[in-house]
Amino acid sequence: MRVAVYNMFFGFEGSTLLQQIRNHAPIHGWMAVFNGPKKHSENEIRKVRSLSRHVNETLMLVQETRADVLCLHEVLRSIYGDQLIAGLKERGYRSFHWGKSAHHEHPLDIYTLLATKYLSDSLEVSIHSSDYPGGGGGACGAYIKEKNISVLALHAAIKKPSVFKQYPDVQSLQWKQLRAIVESQKAKGRKCIVVGDMNATYNKLMKNTDFSSLGLHSMALPTYPSWPLVQKLVFKDFDHIFYSQKEFFSESKNTRKGRSDHLLLSCDLKPLC
Repeated sequence: MRVAVYNMFFGFEGSTLLQQIRNHAPIHGWMAVFNGPKKHSENEIRKVRSLSRHVNETLMLVQETRADVLCLHEVLRSIYGDQLIAGLKERGYRSFHWGKSAHHEHPLDIYTLLATKYLSDSLEVSIHSSDYPGGGGGACGAYIKEKNISVLALHAAIKKPSVFKQYPDVQSLQWKQLRAIVESQKAKGRKCIVVGDMNATYNKLMKNTDFSSLGLHSMALPTYPSWPLVQKLVFKDFDHIFYSQKEFFSESKNTRKGRSDHLLLSCDLKPLC
């Protein structure tokens, strides 16, 4: 079973540092740190629509990856959700699960999407997020009955910078909530996979008691940023596919470059029993 995760950067062009900074502005605004969540003008909404023109290229990247389970972050569901789902159906995906973030109102609401080529049921996933920049991009889950596997997808919050004094720190709370969900799935005798942009490296995650207690492993391949020149200075494993080495064997792992500021990460997992 091939699993993939990709932060698609809203369908924008983000493959250079300048483009990433410039194209973030219509979504989050330059002063969000100080002024709180952004209220979008009609001109800004039109700008976002024009910037989100790389959805088809995301679909081509997905097609090349041939993942059975796919997690996409920073999806503008109200802008191009129907187009994205139609393209995924053409590529064999059968079940779709959405997790809404606390960022922004319609039509610039931001989602995490979990798609499977298996028939899967939605899981109730309650993980807190905040509307500060980096406050989390949504969470959702799927149970694949024929495989007895629960997949949990999370775009985690960043650890709150000290300049965000008016916002709560939700990252530690998210790890506690994730732990409770994983433990509840395991109590039902299900194998678990946790996938997503965690905004933290494997080593940092393992220093958190709630996360490390899950006993999950990630291959820790660097995925951010996707900009070659900057990678020589900083290149971190922020996107992860976590699994138990008692339940799965990882046969291969790979990254692919698209238009986003993240690389797509994929991994082939073979159940041990």
